[in-house]
Amino acid sequence: IASHRAAETTPAQLVREMVGHDLPERPTALGQASAKVALRVCNLRAGERVRGVSFEVRRGEILGISGLIGSGRTETLRAIMGADRAEGGEIWVDETMPLPFRREPADAVRAGVGMVPEDRKQDGLLLPQSVRVNATLAIVNRHARFGGWLDAAAETDAAASGCRRLDVRCASVEQPVNELSGGNQQKVVIARWLARGCDVLLFDEPTRGIDVAAKETIYALLRELAGEGKAVVVVSSELTELMALCHRIAVMSAGRIAAEFLPDEWTQEKLTHAAFSGYLDATG
Repeated sequence: IASHRAAETTPAQLVREMVGHDLPERPTALGQASAKVALRVCNLRAGERVRGVSFEVRRGEILGISGLIGSGRTETLRAIMGADRAEGGEIWVDETMPLPFRREPADAVRAGVGMVPEDRKQDGLLLPQSVRVNATLAIVNRHARFGGWLDAAAETDAAASGCRRLDVRCASVEQPVNELSGGNQQKVVIARWLARGCDVLLFDEPTRGIDVAAKETIYALLRELAGEGKAVVVVSSELTELMALCHRIAVMSAGRIAAEFLPDEWTQEKLTHAAFSGYLDATG
């Protein structure tokens, strides 16, 4: 639709031409988090990359987790969710519901925890299945009738509601999810946990491999979820993304939380230094 000289083109102009309109300005102020702790992780240990992780997230708060690749960020979320077996530590939901030590993902889901994984195609979606099936996987038991028959109309309504909320671009909820763009596939994974009504939501690289318009939709959704009182944890390799979204940023290094920063404390230099600190200490 257009050609420009690179030196004469602004990022805002490119975005406008790509998506057909200006993106909304991101709000500069985050809502106030509650004093109530929704998720408490104490000395969590799992495999070689999670070596004693402790943090807490309050209702209405977005906690960012930064760190180098291999620092244990993804593995920490997987251990909380029960996708990887924890070897020690405790995980509390709403201070009254400790997750079982030898747990599986179903335990976390029953406790109100949902996770959007780093690799949506490998771990988040049934690719040949429809948008409807993928968006309602976490609530399939609610649509079972008469000893196991599924209520297709109820499933369709639930999937359509999630797609409308997240502006999923699909021909219908019966379209195979592998035919959608990366951004729309990511929205379907998120819609699944919104349908479940999880109060603790773990997002691992939620905007990786998606276009700029889909990113803005997800950023707005994360803020909206926090505004509704949910506890949100976001792992991201993009420091600017975390700095724009989060109430606090915890930095992992060598399998542990090396530092935590509030908005008036963090800079990219401080976050990067903390990410390397565990390895520098190990080598002297």
